[in-house]
Amino acid sequence: MITLEHGGNLEIGDFIAISYAQGFTFGWFTGEGKTGTLQYCEYHWPERNLDYYNRCKKSDSYYHHLKANKEEFNKTWLAKSYILNWQHRVMRIENPESIFTDTDDLQTYLESKEILKTINII
Repeated sequence: MITLEHGGNLEIGDFIAISYAQGFTFGWFTGEGKTGTLQYCEYHWPERNLDYYNRCKKSDSYYHHLKANKEEFNKTWLAKSYILNWQHRVMRIENPESIFTDTDDLQTYLESKEILKTINII
């Protein structure tokens, strides 16, 4: 658990907004790094990573073909991002479905959320 400067406590699996120089992005909080970083998985990564895993499993032309055929899809397949100095750059989102105005983005969010539930991240 992390306590935010403004907005309470953050638990693994909470949906968050992260600001950066050019704007902001959304994702799920996945934990703290060893060097004080905040780790998160952007909202589109679970869906894209599962697609990549399935393609690796089917074709031996992919670098991760053998790995995909030895294990089930799990959290090690998820791409994660890391940020330093996150204390004033992160906000927990209470009702994530309400922030997506584009139906494709909302569908991606919902599919990614189900994938994270399946592998016990949220």
